[in-house]
Amino acid sequence: MGGTRTSRIGNLPADLTTFVGRGQEIGKLRAQLPTCRLMTLTGVGGVGKTRLAVRVASELTRAFPDGVWLIEFAALHDAELVPATIASALGGEIYTEHGGAEGLSEYLADREALLILDNCEHLIDGCAATAARILRSCPGIRILATSRQPLGISGEHVFAVSPLDVPEISAAESLPAVREYAAVRLLVERAAAAQPGFGLTAENRTAIIAICRRLDGIPLALELAARRLRALSPAQLHERLDDRYSLLTGGSRTALPRQQTLRALIDWSYELCTTTEQRLWGRLSVFEDGFDLAAAEAICADEAIPEAEMLYVVAGLVDKSIITTAEEGSELRYHLSETLQEYGHGLVDDDDRARLARRHRDRYAALVAAAEADWFSVEQVRQFTRLRREHANLRAALKFGLRDPADAGVGLAMAAGLRFYWLLSGHVAEGVHWIDRLLAAHRTPDVVRLKALRVQAHLGAVVWEGATVDRLLDEADDLAARVGDPHEAAYVIQSRGLVQLFRGDAAGAAETLSEAFHRHDALGDEAAAVYDRIQTSLAVGQLGDAGRAVELVESVLPTCRERGDHWITALALFALAVESCRQGECARATDLHRESLRLRLPLDDQRNVGLNFEGLAWSAVADDDPERGAALFGASLSVQEAVGTSLRRLRHLYALHATYEPRARKALGDDRFEQLKQAGRRRSFTEAVAFALGDTDRTAAEDRPGRARRAESADATDWGTLTRRERQIAELVAEGLTNKEIATRLIISIRTVEGHVENVLAKRNFSSRAQVAAWIATQRAHEE
Repeated sequence: MGGTRTSRIGNLPADLTTFVGRGQEIGKLRAQLPTCRLMTLTGVGGVGKTRLAVRVASELTRAFPDGVWLIEFAALHDAELVPATIASALGGEIYTEHGGAEGLSEYLADREALLILDNCEHLIDGCAATAARILRSCPGIRILATSRQPLGISGEHVFAVSPLDVPEISAAESLPAVREYAAVRLLVERAAAAQPGFGLTAENRTAIIAICRRLDGIPLALELAARRLRALSPAQLHERLDDRYSLLTGGSRTALPRQQTLRALIDWSYELCTTTEQRLWGRLSVFEDGFDLAAAEAICADEAIPEAEMLYVVAGLVDKSIITTAEEGSELRYHLSETLQEYGHGLVDDDDRARLARRHRDRYAALVAAAEADWFSVEQVRQFTRLRREHANLRAALKFGLRDPADAGVGLAMAAGLRFYWLLSGHVAEGVHWIDRLLAAHRTPDVVRLKALRVQAHLGAVVWEGATVDRLLDEADDLAARVGDPHEAAYVIQSRGLVQLFRGDAAGAAETLSEAFHRHDALGDEAAAVYDRIQTSLAVGQLGDAGRAVELVESVLPTCRERGDHWITALALFALAVESCRQGECARATDLHRESLRLRLPLDDQRNVGLNFEGLAWSAVADDDPERGAALFGASLSVQEAVGTSLRRLRHLYALHATYEPRARKALGDDRFEQLKQAGRRRSFTEAVAFALGDTDRTAAEDRPGRARRAESADATDWGTLTRRERQIAELVAEGLTNKEIATRLIISIRTVEGHVENVLAKRNFSSRAQVAAWIATQRAHEE
């Protein structure tokens, strides 16, 4: 890695509930981790391996200059995607022609970081192979894994995570002494959160101790029990546990396998459900990482559970804590925990499972088709947000296509239909992975394969080097001639032009993309024709024809705005900004980049926002402000690392980087340039956006030596009429928390949070949470 090494916090989640017990385990792990490269926390499901790993890692962040990173595998069921999932969490290009694992090792080779590989047991071979490769080739990397079984590779240290300590059933122990046991504290605290006013008393002490002992001090079991205390007294709950566990306790409870103990608790939850609820529980296990009510109705309804009754059956499962809910926009999203989902798999037979999986695939294939059809429209943001939310379900649907060659065509059409989703979401490598596998499964020379080939060429040009893309395009050309579909033939030409552009062949790209435009225009494919025009502009501008470059974009920009599109409109503005910078119109270039950036924020298009950071750096340097340019170069680099891409793959743009970056470095000197660049790289994405939009002043470290800081306005640090609670909630909005997460953090209702957020927006005359985030960043900068 070049430049100054900086401390990166990583992606550890905030703890929204109190962390109970584990002091001894934390001490042991902190002492052992520095002496070993791989530590695996083992134990039964629900014992708290993940929370313990995150807690220990959060106390060791300073020991790892390149960060502590949590990689979650719970929603992943394809071992081949282990390297790509790690890369998605920590950034870096890993999907090269040599394979994902090798690229990941190359990325990590000179870094010092701690990777938490969470929930490895269902991907044990893939996790073990990836971990072994990283440890062999990356001396500065340490791994903390959680799994129900060891990875079984050389150098592994295994740490068994035990249940929380429980008291003996003894009337002699005082209430304060009983409260000292971690299992009791956890049960009482979680029960109090669910039922305000609940506490440990002399009257319920014996029942609470019995519950903790019967549940073996397993945190997940205790938390499920705490939820039941909303409807049952401790004595009633204890009585039910006695009945349910009597069949499973043949001796010492500590000798029972973890799965048996956990299953006993789930069996008990299962028997509290009605027959219809039990049936739906099994069917809902088809979903990955959540679902909405409409999906449940479409996939799980039949004569036994009519669609009209679905809401009431789902509500019953919510009441019984089988399903949890999370507010997303104006709707609720439902979740089965991993353990309860696994239990649900056993509630359906093979025939029903196959039927549900096919319905699931069809539902999400339709979702992809609808999103693709609505792409160039006012529906774009809504459709993209939905795709991002359903990422795990999309994976499951794509995997279904690999079960039988007869289903591969539908899966391949889905994967190719997600072209722009793969690009925007930062999952380009995963898109390449799925298309590659499905192309191998679906070899029929039809329009589905043709589309997949040209999409793969487009995506592959972003992550690959070499002749692979050329081979894809050549096959696509041959197949287009055989299939005779004029629409796909035009798209093949578009893909070839994009590849030429990305490779720096501006003349070839301009000619090819112009041909694609004429074909798309003749076919009435408005979105494709507009896209061709904008990309042609970038090629023509590189050739020095400024007037033609501007004309091309301005000829389609009104259409983009009329359609209510965000992504292509933002690309058009970006192209105009690039040309304005080339012509020395720095202020206009800055304004255009900022407008482009604002359009990309609702899509959370971090990859292309990073290009706006880069473009803003060019215009800053051209405007004789190398300090700001250096900071923005750092922000751009941070995004590239986060989404696993590189500007070098876009040579038509990298040529501008190679022009302006040396100018800034020369003006500042290497040391100062690196200082400012690393300061920009350290910014959070939200802070970088605020800085790029001009909503924050430079920090003292970023100011030009000898330049006085900008005068502050009289109300620079004035929080206005916001109440203390509104300010608190505004700061949590700026951290990226949803209303549901804020309500959990502050222990207030979601409706109360909604009211405060509305007040903040109204008082500050804001229309979005992104504006709140940018304003908070400004306030924090003024207070430093």
